[in-house]
Amino acid sequence: MSKKKNTELLHQKEELDILESIYLDEIELHNPIPPYKFSIQCRPYLDFSLDEALERFAVKLEIELGLNYPQESPKCEIKHHVDRISNSEMQIANKIIEKTAQDMKGSPMLFEIVESLRVIFGLFLQRLSFFLLFYVNFFLSNFLIELASKQYCRS
Repeated sequence: MSKKKNTELLHQKEELDILESIYLDEIELHNPIPPYKFSIQCRPYLDFSLDEALERFAVKLEIELGLNYPQESPKCEIKHHVDRISNSEMQIANKIIEKTAQDMKGSPMLFEIVESLRVIFGLFLQRLSFFLLFYVNFFLSNFLIELASKQYCRS
């Protein structure tokens, strides 16, 4: 194996070690030798992102590094996602992975990919929360109007 290839593999190992130190219990190694394969639980990023309740909104991102990473993009696949995420939102998430990998080709990019997913799924979750609050308020106000009109009619 060439010296350049050994250096690239060493950089891959260093990047993986950094990810393990950042994500601790959220990362799982499937293949601890090159080509590296691992998965990371990506919790949505919100102001309260460390809240355990967000665990059910996490997605599992499987990553495989080719021997030429970072000169080539890693293989990334979102393996587990919640029902509340639409197909179009999954397409957006996959495009963000592709765009991040393309923009950062030749540089360490795994942290950026994971964090981009956390942010986008946080936005999707905020959208879901907004619509939920809107509908609850809508139905509650209609219920109160109906209740008030019944009370008024009795008088």
